[in-house]
Amino acid sequence: MMKKFLLASMAALSLSVTQKANAQLALENFNHSGAFPAGWVLINDGHTVSTSFTSATWLQDSLNNRAWFPVQVIASGDYSMITTSKFATAAAANRWLITPSFTVTSANTVLQWDDYDLGSGESLEIKVSPTAGTTAATFTDGIYSDVAGSGGMVTHQVAIGQYNGQTIRIAFRDTTNNNWGLVVDNVSTTILPTLDLGVTALNLNPFVQTGSSNSIAGVLHNFGYANVTSLNLNYNVNGGAPVVTPLSSLSIGTGTDYNYTSATNWTPATAGNYTIKVWADQINGPSGVDQNHANDTLTFNILVIDQLQPKTVMIEEFTQASCDPCANAHVNVDTVYANNMSRAEICRYHVNFPGRDCMDSVTLAPFVQSRLSYYNVGGVPDAKVDGYDVYPGAGYLTSAVIGGEASVGSPFTITINNPSYNAATKSFSYSATIKGFGAIAAGLKAYAVLVVDTITYLANQSTETIAQTVFPQVAENMFPAAGTSLSAFTTNSTQTINGSWTKDHPWGSNRSVWGYDSTLTGRIIVWIEDDANQFVYQAAGAPITTGVLGVNAVVGNQASLDVYPNPAKNAAVVGLNLLSDQDVKLEVYNMLGQMVYEMASEHRNAGNSVSTINTTNFANGQYMVKVIVGGEILTKQLVIAK
Repeated sequence: MMKKFLLASMAALSLSVTQKANAQLALENFNHSGAFPAGWVLINDGHTVSTSFTSATWLQDSLNNRAWFPVQVIASGDYSMITTSKFATAAAANRWLITPSFTVTSANTVLQWDDYDLGSGESLEIKVSPTAGTTAATFTDGIYSDVAGSGGMVTHQVAIGQYNGQTIRIAFRDTTNNNWGLVVDNVSTTILPTLDLGVTALNLNPFVQTGSSNSIAGVLHNFGYANVTSLNLNYNVNGGAPVVTPLSSLSIGTGTDYNYTSATNWTPATAGNYTIKVWADQINGPSGVDQNHANDTLTFNILVIDQLQPKTVMIEEFTQASCDPCANAHVNVDTVYANNMSRAEICRYHVNFPGRDCMDSVTLAPFVQSRLSYYNVGGVPDAKVDGYDVYPGAGYLTSAVIGGEASVGSPFTITINNPSYNAATKSFSYSATIKGFGAIAAGLKAYAVLVVDTITYLANQSTETIAQTVFPQVAENMFPAAGTSLSAFTTNSTQTINGSWTKDHPWGSNRSVWGYDSTLTGRIIVWIEDDANQFVYQAAGAPITTGVLGVNAVVGNQASLDVYPNPAKNAAVVGLNLLSDQDVKLEVYNMLGQMVYEMASEHRNAGNSVSTINTTNFANGQYMVKVIVGGEILTKQLVIAK
């Protein structure tokens, strides 16, 4: 996968390689207003960075000259060190970022750092120079080699207590061949307690059905220095007797996770609210003493209901019209959504980085920025499936992911009631009825978004190498951006939410320069989300007329006519905008002049309306759509291409 990084503008910065000895390595977060930290050393490989890696010329120059460079992440204002393996001529990177020299003062010392893979497998190698040298040849000990974290910064640690009493340097080295980019941040050493095992996750849904068998599984993390070889895994329900699973022959190294599963499942017999508590004890034997009790246990509240409802999955994608990785991801997103339309809804937020986006320029301020902040999105493309981070590229966002989320079920149903568009006032409105099937506490929110089915630009919108002109499911407004707070539900109770919006912007900017067509149809999508953990409980969508004709619409004295999509396959939508109440008749002819479709004359009110033509039995070729409005005839060509 590839992901564009968000970079703030930065002036040219100075480079210092002054060596400095420390007792233990102090935290280096690189937040020196972009200045290179004192005592750190670089080794460059001499490769020329590809201009496709970033559109920022200053960063290309900096990485050509210095191998690694501090950059600022817009979302957080935080600086991090970045490097790349994307060169003008494909080659393997050999780029070194070397710490100041420091003395290890404890046998329980670990090296800690955060990293972020901006590509589809950017490799990070960490080596030690036992002599505190600064040349590559002095780094004789390899202590770590793996692909960096994806989807954002991931924290790691590795033991270096074996160097207790020695003065050393540590090098972070990118060795990837022709990929993308790598980020490193928050480098430090820490002295750990000998034994400290914590429960960090319990992989249960917040709701389950009565009579279901539920695995008690999750993650243990070794926060201590000693290797954990055995333990007792315990859980109880509502403070009851512990259910114990002894685990042995383990090897949980410092800073690593262990995926645990209890030998005994939990099967709730009756509906209600339950609390599951998980903890580990007898670590490395009955006499093992955990030295930090703050993380020993984890509790989880679960709602048990008698009947789960079918769940519709919510996909939110963050994308950009000038982003090559976004264009690459579109193919997969389109395919996955097309194969899961019966069990998923989708909206796509257009952002203002890394280049031009004529949709973002009119939507960013009201709500897109709030969703970026809500999910702390640091680069595009990005996607959230029911609030969870899933990269939108092939191999990550799949039908299996959608199916897994849908199979969870939901304690809610959502019914969207008569979504409407008022052409006279250019206003959209909706209401939705939410039904709860259990006793559900207050605090959840309902979000609603208006999407335009397709926006097709007449000119390429990308400033990079992959042309982009067609943009489906474009999010244009939320009702409201902050969502609607829901009160508590009792079993089978309902709540109604509603919203309205008067259209205050075009679907895209610079129409006179770039030109675009937009479909006459869109969707109102409503979903229920927990802001505390961003888990989506349920989603629903309903079609709505968006009331916008494209630049290729046929404009007459009585009405305007457009046809979407064009070319079409199995259906075509005929959109009309009537200036006054009129009788309307619709006919379709093939190129031999034979009528192949007819809609009887009907009276329509002024404003926008749509008619759908079933073209399943139409042969490939050109057709003429003819609309008779009062005494006026409007025609537009329709192409069928299956």
